[in-house]
Amino acid sequence: MQIDIFNNWTWALYGVIAYNWLSLSFTKDGYDNTRKKFIFKSYARKRWDNWVWSLMCVPIIVVYGDQLFYYLMEYFKRDWEFLEVIYLLAGALAEFLYYLLKKTKSIINAIKITK
Repeated sequence: MQIDIFNNWTWALYGVIAYNWLSLSFTKDGYDNTRKKFIFKSYARKRWDNWVWSLMCVPIIVVYGDQLFYYLMEYFKRDWEFLEVIYLLAGALAEFLYYLLKKTKSIINAIKITK
């Protein structure tokens, strides 16, 4: 039995790790030219929940990603083909979904306040 390490789950997990590493690098780069020390423990305490969120989104993206892509293309009336390389964007997609949910919550709260 041959094990395929380059399946959609592996690509999505790699995408999450790559995205979070890039986010860490951007944050650390902000400290590089200053006299402030970058403290990873402090960064990890602030970001651990985002890392967990990203990992929790991997099954959703892998299992339903092609279907969600299809409905998105139907909505925008595009005829683009779903490519498995999209699974590499799992980290960015999870962060985007988090942003949308957070924005929706703030809009709903603003509507409640005005009523």
